[in-house]
Amino acid sequence: MRFAIVMASAAFLIVGCKSKDKMEDHKTAPTTAQSVKADAKGAVKDAKKAVKDAAASATSSTKVECKNKGETRTLEVRGKDKGCETAYTKSGAENVVGSSQNGTSHCEGIMNKIKDKLIAAGYTCN
Repeated sequence: MRFAIVMASAAFLIVGCKSKDKMEDHKTAPTTAQSVKADAKGAVKDAKKAVKDAAASATSSTKVECKNKGETRTLEVRGKDKGCETAYTKSGAENVVGSSQNGTSHCEGIMNKIKDKLIAAGYTCN
């Protein structure tokens, strides 16, 4: 009978120890979750920086000067918010001839059409 009590006590202690080990594992789990959360925050921060850098490059401008017999005409695509605008300067007067709310491809297309017409009219563009 004593043997049965000793064995039952030993089994109880072993089960109790295993449960304690499991509790220790659960205590470390939030640390792992916190590191995953921190990694995710870092990835989001990197993505936001990439978007901000892309927006900064979108606000830069592309400028083309076309000349013919002492007359200069200027075409410029400028970034504006998340989009762009195309400006055309003739005889010192600037006019915005096109714009877009997303990206610069539309404005660049407008600039290229005007540039092609100027070249056809005898202008040299750079």
